[in-house]
Amino acid sequence: MSRRKRIVLPILFVSIGIYLLIGCIPIPATRQLQPDLTPRPEHYVGKRKDDPIWVGHTHIDDAFIFLSHHVKPYNGGPDFFTVRATHSYSPQWVLQHWSVSSDRRRFSMSYSVRTATWIAPLCFTAWAETAQRWITFDVDQNGVITNSTTTDHPIVGKVQSPAQWIEIFDSETRRKLYDAGVFPSDAELRHAQLQLEQNRARWAPRPPSSQPAPSELQHHDVHWHPASP
Repeated sequence: MSRRKRIVLPILFVSIGIYLLIGCIPIPATRQLQPDLTPRPEHYVGKRKDDPIWVGHTHIDDAFIFLSHHVKPYNGGPDFFTVRATHSYSPQWVLQHWSVSSDRRRFSMSYSVRTATWIAPLCFTAWAETAQRWITFDVDQNGVITNSTTTDHPIVGKVQSPAQWIEIFDSETRRKLYDAGVFPSDAELRHAQLQLEQNRARWAPRPPSSQPAPSELQHHDVHWHPASP
């Protein structure tokens, strides 16, 4: 073994050992996948007939159903190898990630992309580092998608209350979304609205007390007399 190898190899092994002892190794990701390793929503959107969301033809309710089934929550790990078991999916979760403009002409969904994978060799585990994105659809007066935009910040305001979702979609569309498993029933929305109003009332500032102010309290002079011997 040459002198150079005798010097370089120990230094290399020591460096690797120190690096492993630090704990975590980041591996950059392509940002083309969600945390569960499925394609990000833009993968399904295009101008071809065979695209699941065909710009210029697909209605927003069909896109709502498709993306709600293909964009799911991720709780951050920690085990990379069981990432698909970390989903917690429900129609209520779906609504929390959709936003709609006041004129009903823009629909936006938030989701996460994988930006890196952190590996902890000594712990035999790995987890995803993520970043949030928003995909926004413009729709025409018939509800047909005309354009899609991706941003790293929200450009459509949140729906402020459960009851507003009853106004956003008509009864037939709500039934279609409910049957697809991506939308609560009308009864669930009304119940959620009632709970929201009750919580607001419970935590609302209470009116000032009717007790008299300190300046209004009667003042009684107290005279002290020493006790008689």
